[in-house]
Amino acid sequence: YGGQMMDLKFRAWDNARDEYFQVRSLSFSTSIIYKDLRIVATAGDQSSYGPNMILEQFIGLKDINGVDIYIGDIVKYYNLNNMYQYLPIIWSVQDCQPSAGGYRIDIVARRCEIIGNVHTDGDLIDS
Repeated sequence: YGGQMMDLKFRAWDNARDEYFQVRSLSFSTSIIYKDLRIVATAGDQSSYGPNMILEQFIGLKDINGVDIYIGDIVKYYNLNNMYQYLPIIWSVQDCQPSAGGYRIDIVARRCEIIGNVHTDGDLIDS
């Protein structure tokens, strides 16, 4: 998984509107008083920005259908016995890289398909 340059792409979930927006710009400001990340995103002719936005990064891999995988996706992972389980794509702070239910993300990406996201399909995630 490591060692390759990847496209740096983001999407943003708007908690107030319950929908995804494509990130158009990110800006960071730092002062003595506060640090701020400003996300400006669009979906069709609508735009959104502000504290309700959750930034999700493309992990540099695609599922079996060629669809970009992002942090926040839920994938259907088929193991070597063709049994499957639903796994959330998260950022592992411990490993400093994306993870899927504790499995190596490069292995999962080769045998998974995106079936939803943690915001609207969280009930699919296996406990």
